[in-house]
Amino acid sequence: MGANSTQALGVAIFLLAFTCLPVGLVGGGIIFYLLGLALLGVSLAIFVKCKPLENAENLGKQIMILVGVLLAFLGFVISELSLAVTSSVTGRLVIVLVGMAVSLFGILGILNKAYLRNAIWKKG
Repeated sequence: MGANSTQALGVAIFLLAFTCLPVGLVGGGIIFYLLGLALLGVSLAIFVKCKPLENAENLGKQIMILVGVLLAFLGFVISELSLAVTSSVTGRLVIVLVGMAVSLFGILGILNKAYLRNAIWKKG
């Protein structure tokens, strides 16, 4: 998903972190919650490490990456807020689906496009 293997590792750990966080919040215990936060920190450290690997990064790409990460996080927050907003299962399902759609748009629609600009197979 990234222009190099380090970026791909960062995205994979980022997705794993956002899988562990809801498990910890919903009922998996504090261990999963702390694991998710730790993985989120590791993925952000990897993303910061990736910056020097890019040759000519422009401001537009950096903004796209930031917006993509924020949308992915916003989708997670929307899904988590479904617990506080309503007690009906159908209402929670709809809110969680909206949150998942926002996260997927941020990851696949914005982050992926930002990294595909410098994809490895486009270099020649």
